[in-house]
Amino acid sequence: MKMDNLRKYSVFLGLLVIALSLMSAPVLAGEGITGSRDISKDTVNAGDTFSVTIVLSSTGSYAAPTINENLPAAWTVSTVQGEGAVFKESNFEWMWFGFINPGESKTLVYEVRVPSNEKEGSYNIDGEVSVSETVINENGDEEPHSILVPISGDNTINVAGSSSSESTNDPKDPSSTETSTSSIETISEGALEVSEEENDADPIIENESAEEVATDEGSSTDVQYQDSEPKTPGFELIFAVIGLLMSVYLSKRY
Repeated sequence: MKMDNLRKYSVFLGLLVIALSLMSAPVLAGEGITGSRDISKDTVNAGDTFSVTIVLSSTGSYAAPTINENLPAAWTVSTVQGEGAVFKESNFEWMWFGFINPGESKTLVYEVRVPSNEKEGSYNIDGEVSVSETVINENGDEEPHSILVPISGDNTINVAGSSSSESTNDPKDPSSTETSTSSIETISEGALEVSEEENDADPIIENESAEEVATDEGSSTDVQYQDSEPKTPGFELIFAVIGLLMSVYLSKRY
């Protein structure tokens, strides 16, 4: 008889311990609070942005609804719409003060910027909703009871190559600035070389022109000199003198 009573007490104590454990431990799902995620794009380029929308729905009355998101390192987040939620950037947490009542919902929209040097691949975005409610413990006292619910819906984003908008000469990108500077220097050097070649060619052209002018002047001078030279006596004058002498000689003889 005593053994039967001892067994009954043992079973009762075991069930009581299990019940207390369940009451004090966080609940992971099925407690009247849900969260769903929608990602605006399936694929983005490195350096681009996309938006994430999370909707909380409740069928119970819970205090301090909170969203915690897990994103890749170095991705930056900014709140677009929070309906009064306080954003804690260090761990991507949004918390509403007060209660969310049965039939109510809360919407969170945030924007994510992917680093411009991010590698190509598929990245996960996951998180959970946490709320708190008050329960009565075995002593009849009130104590907080936490509920954690994973957020369902979209949870991956694909990153492609670099953003086309940033592949151009971006004044914030040192590499593009260096490229632009080197291009300008190359153009300047080319222009300088052309200018020097032109300067070197000018004296040659001037010298050639001067030589041509001198040659022309020399030619004209030669022509003028030839024209101004006195003509030497020709054979006609010689024959005339000889004929005159012969006439004088014959007249004296005869």
